[in-house]
Amino acid sequence: MSVILTPAIKQHLPLLSDMQKRAFFPLYQAFKDKSNPYLKGEKQLFLWLNGKDMLTYTVFADGAIAGAVAFNRLKKGVYHLVRVFVAPEFQRRGIAFAAVSEALHELPELECVTVDFPVSLQANLNLYSKLGFSDTGRRVVINPALTLAVFIKYFH
Repeated sequence: MSVILTPAIKQHLPLLSDMQKRAFFPLYQAFKDKSNPYLKGEKQLFLWLNGKDMLTYTVFADGAIAGAVAFNRLKKGVYHLVRVFVAPEFQRRGIAFAAVSEALHELPELECVTVDFPVSLQANLNLYSKLGFSDTGRRVVINPALTLAVFIKYFH
């Protein structure tokens, strides 16, 4: 499967917003957190496109839009992986791995990247471990059902 990233553009937002909702709906049902991407829409994605410290990419798989990856530049060389999602019909094909791996090559002056995800999601743990991220040991409690694990990857 060919996975390609391009900088996200306004024309992609309606489809990306729909894909994001479908990708995150099961997690919203499980965790009921008010910050879940299921509750976010085109407006947030539009703000990311225009944010000076945001790098947002549309993910194409075999020529079709399959999802997105977004990073927030915290300071020179330091990024936070804010969001990665793949539409349900494209999941379990290695697209998220390929997309994040490719995106990490696009970040300027890269020193380190952090990411957080629900500690109970084995698929996320597998993905970020495979990409070389390490557990910081830090946990962020969002609500009684949701605790986030914080991982980091250094580039030297």
